[in-house]
Amino acid sequence: MKERNLQSGLYCKGSNSKLPVFFRRSFTSLLCLFFAFAIQAQNKLWLTAGGDPANTRNAVSETKITPANAGQLSKKWVVTTDGDISATPVVDGQAVYFPDWGPVGTSNGSLYKVNANTGEIIWKKSFTSYTGQVKAFARASPAIAGNTLIIGTQLGFPFIGAHVLGINKTTGELLWKTKVEDFPLSIITQSAMVQGDRAYVGVASLEENFAADPTYPCCSFRGSVLCLDVNTGQIIWKTYMTPANKGFAGVAVWGSTPVVDVKRNSLYVTTGNNYKVPQAALDCNAGGKSADEVRACVMAVDGSSQNLFDAIVALDLTTGAVKWTKSGIPFDAWNVSCFFGGPNCPDNAGPDFDFGQGVAMFTIGSGNNKRELLGAGQKSGIYWTVNPDNGQEVWHTQVGPGGTLGGLQWGSAVDGNQIYTAISNNGYLPHTMTKGPGTGTTVNGGFWAALDASTGAVNWENAGTNPPVSIPGFPPPPTGAVANNTGAVTIANGVMFAGAGDAPGTMYAFNAATGEKLWSFESGGSINSGAAVVNGTVYWGSGYSNFGLGSPNNKFYAFQVGANSSITNVDTRGILSNAIVSGKASLSIYPNPASDFIRISSNDNSKINAIRLYDITGRMIKQVNPSGSSEYKLDVSSVQKGGYMIQVSTPTMNQSMKVNVVH
Repeated sequence: MKERNLQSGLYCKGSNSKLPVFFRRSFTSLLCLFFAFAIQAQNKLWLTAGGDPANTRNAVSETKITPANAGQLSKKWVVTTDGDISATPVVDGQAVYFPDWGPVGTSNGSLYKVNANTGEIIWKKSFTSYTGQVKAFARASPAIAGNTLIIGTQLGFPFIGAHVLGINKTTGELLWKTKVEDFPLSIITQSAMVQGDRAYVGVASLEENFAADPTYPCCSFRGSVLCLDVNTGQIIWKTYMTPANKGFAGVAVWGSTPVVDVKRNSLYVTTGNNYKVPQAALDCNAGGKSADEVRACVMAVDGSSQNLFDAIVALDLTTGAVKWTKSGIPFDAWNVSCFFGGPNCPDNAGPDFDFGQGVAMFTIGSGNNKRELLGAGQKSGIYWTVNPDNGQEVWHTQVGPGGTLGGLQWGSAVDGNQIYTAISNNGYLPHTMTKGPGTGTTVNGGFWAALDASTGAVNWENAGTNPPVSIPGFPPPPTGAVANNTGAVTIANGVMFAGAGDAPGTMYAFNAATGEKLWSFESGGSINSGAAVVNGTVYWGSGYSNFGLGSPNNKFYAFQVGANSSITNVDTRGILSNAIVSGKASLSIYPNPASDFIRISSNDNSKINAIRLYDITGRMIKQVNPSGSSEYKLDVSSVQKGGYMIQVSTPTMNQSMKVNVVH
């Protein structure tokens, strides 16, 4: 007998030890009990974009939110940030971590640590302070690895290549910064996955967009997957997804997160399209050939066996060597120039059907019929499942229409019984829903669906009702169209959470079994983020105006069933400096903004001699002497709301920072 918890990779099984049976069984039982408690504790957290090492986006330990009470969800607190929030937050039980894009049009983003219970800002750090670039930001979720956050950055200026950062979770200070790709337009869009002291992440680029410029010499970027040391940022291995010097470019790795499979010593990722391919491969896609004929022709081109485009790829965890690959379509050379008929668009261009979400690993069946699968949605609108041992297809389902923006993107959820998907349908093609609440309704735009995890059969479909946001420079959506749905979905105790790309930014909760709408909330801006559900609280960001694809917003919400009607609103705008003061004294000053108290503590136990609070004119309005204590709670409940400068004196130095007081 063998029992496995998929999300942890841990096994409880009989031993071959020569110890007496009683001791052998007792030891095994105790070990399994220990692992069970450890797994339960882990599942009450949300440590990576997909919630767990299997990227299931399933809050398996959630018990407080149910289909019966989800309609009673209400705001617990709201944080106002500088800009759009499109990443799924991560939660360590005490705090929530997420990046924003910065004020609209600036791309000067920040990383936030927020009190999970109150919404108070513990610290806020600009990505410019980490990278030294202007217009620096991140759109990925940080991954929590002990006291370290792992996150990659977007482009910034000047263009200096892709970086991954290691950040002190307690203070927000930079621990290490690793340049993982020299190509100037390279970026990190994928959220990292952590296993032990190793972090895994893919590299993408914006070269596909720059190709729209007819003068740009397209293209030379090569996507890759990396393994980094969590403690130092050192690159352990790096594997490219397309070969050098063979005429291929692109194959970015940007979808969701990788998946770690300890049992098989495998890492699973998904890849994107080629930006450019050799002329011999372009000729293969000339009209009149079947898909099998195109595939055979392309595979005969020199270098094609290493060109792992639009694929699910298995790599060796230890070395990065490619074990197997499963490609969704036979050919896909495309870049943004193809929107405009520009010279950089490949002849006989492909459909731009990246895998825009990472795989999920899950178990179907029971008893002797139990088996593990990998599943991932593609921008083609197809959800694929494969055997993790060899990549052989198990089943696939055309869930909805495909398109350059999906199809399926960013993240599906799975609970072992069903797979929950969001269909963007950015081309507004008509789709008639045939199962569940949407039966008989034809929708021109986005919708959601649940599939049987064992067979791929559609169990239910449902859609929103609000119209889409018009994209500047493109034809307006057809009359009667509904908004695209590109954001990741989340499953929690029989409730599916999903967001719409409409202008009001509608957040929904659905009955996972039936597809019935249980709850909705207009967040204020288009939703491309996914929800994290931890211990009865739904954490969710709002706003997505990237490339004009939706409406902006700057709100981060926490929802609970029957939350107190007295909502805490925390505004972080105007915080110009970071909420953690760094230096020799290693002082922590939080929350910021503060309502009643500001806490000051010395992380290295240095004694605090004096604390002074100054208004914006430089007038000192408060001074205390903590009598040599290393911690102090400064009462600001009677201080008028506004911006102040706090100065903290230790035996070795004075440190100052700006703080906001709100009541």
